[in-house]
Amino acid sequence: MAWISVHDHVDGKKLRRMSKMLNCSKAESLGILNFLWFWGLNNADENGRIEDADRDDIAEVLSGKTQLPLENVVDVLFSSGWLDNVEGCIYLHDWSDWQGSALSYPPEFHTTGTGGRQSSSRAAIPWAKWVGLTKFKLCAP
Repeated sequence: MAWISVHDHVDGKKLRRMSKMLNCSKAESLGILNFLWFWGLNNADENGRIEDADRDDIAEVLSGKTQLPLENVVDVLFSSGWLDNVEGCIYLHDWSDWQGSALSYPPEFHTTGTGGRQSSSRAAIPWAKWVGLTKFKLCAP
């Protein structure tokens, strides 16, 4: 299962700028970013470089994810600093800084979802050992 890391710092001036430029809510802007970042997991290298992609490819990623004009969304992703164009190549801005930890978890973090579940709540959460958790309580909704 793929996942991205979304830090509390994302709710700052860049997100506000993007929302104002698109005339949409911060929630919609964050949704756009999340879909872009999910796609980035399989399409960007560890530095955020997206090889053989152009603005149309970015628009295609977001197709059906927002009602906003896609060409405008892509333009705003660049002008608000979420995407960079470096010598004709598209980069997810600061990808290695913000997604580096998500990309570098050890193999035992990733589970296949097959086999039986262990009864211990800690054993059922493979990342607990990796991040050094020894005691915690799982809360049901």
